[in-house]
Amino acid sequence: MKNFLLICLIAISGFVAAQKKVAIYVTGSDEVENSIKKIVADELVSGIVQNKDYTAVERSADFLAEIQKEQVYQRSGNVDDRQICDLGKQFGVDLVCVANITPFRDAFYINARLIDVETASIQATARETSPLNTLDEFVETSESLASKLVGRKAQEKASEVLTHEYSLVTSGDPYMTPIEIDNTGPYTKAVFKFVTPVRNRIIVSLSSYAQDDKTGLKYKFIGANGIVADQWTEVDPGIYTFIVSCEKMPDDIEEVTIYYTQDRFWKLRLTPYGKRNYFRFEDRTEELFKQSVQAQNANEAAALQKQAEQARQQDELAQNIANLGDAIANAINSEYILKVTNNRAHTRIVYVDGQRVGEVGGLSVAVFRVSTKFYKTIELVQKNYLFSPSRERFTNPNKPTKAQVVEIVDNPF
Repeated sequence: MKNFLLICLIAISGFVAAQKKVAIYVTGSDEVENSIKKIVADELVSGIVQNKDYTAVERSADFLAEIQKEQVYQRSGNVDDRQICDLGKQFGVDLVCVANITPFRDAFYINARLIDVETASIQATARETSPLNTLDEFVETSESLASKLVGRKAQEKASEVLTHEYSLVTSGDPYMTPIEIDNTGPYTKAVFKFVTPVRNRIIVSLSSYAQDDKTGLKYKFIGANGIVADQWTEVDPGIYTFIVSCEKMPDDIEEVTIYYTQDRFWKLRLTPYGKRNYFRFEDRTEELFKQSVQAQNANEAAALQKQAEQARQQDELAQNIANLGDAIANAINSEYILKVTNNRAHTRIVYVDGQRVGEVGGLSVAVFRVSTKFYKTIELVQKNYLFSPSRERFTNPNKPTKAQVVEIVDNPF
């Protein structure tokens, strides 16, 4: 006769009436040890009751006693679904989960079905294969069966108690930052936001990758939404959201570096947010955008002020240069007034430091404008003569100032 293990789960009295009561019946050939059946049954219990729609307590001894009765057992040792349903009704359950374990080579094939005791109809089926060598393999296999039967993974129960704690960006560009990483599916999806207060451009390269910092393994980017991959995209000021997909990263990954170009990356410290393999980062992009716009406006205002100040300084410099030029020109072209009185009968040619400045007629007065560079020697030379000209020489030891009048009288009375 085949050995079997049955665990009956009955709803806790007074608990939610809408919850379905489930009994679990695990059987197998003589080759399957009772300890294997027991562990699979216990883990199926744990997996199924993690769905809030199901609840149970164990009454395996009572259920086993009933099954052992002659009218329940067939000569083959098998129990058919109708008999299981009748027994389930006696114990007040709504559903019975029947799991059969079959050894195959170096592993076990487990086939499970969920039966409605009222209609004897099969509500769901599931199957798994596993060597069942470790407790982890027992847990994973049973949780997978439970998930397929009642539509919820056992790990989701644990996710209910996970805190809603943000993951951290420990290094990277704050203006293009991860918002969410979903590692629950067949590949890993990451949501990013890009913030720019000015017209800008952005690129995501499919040659980029994510790296598990613990193992060093790399996971290639395989696609992007919301942005054209491998192409620069021009964007106006604002906040832009895009999604990058990469190869499936390992479960429960803790630290990862995401390279979005060869020399630009984020280093992330991951903490599950509400459920396993799902991570969120604090979204401060709205605040960052406002701050960056304010900073940009302040920078533009400062730049305009700087330009105005530079223009003022340039105007002032130009004026100073002009003034200096005038001063230099005045210094170079400064002139004084030379007044020459000729009391002689003949015209005299006037020389100052050898420079001819003009003529003064006989018995007349002439005024000349002379550069202040020439002042030391003033010579009057007779213009018309028979043999040699007469000369009168005067010296002036003091350099005259601009517009000063220097008076020379030839042959004073």
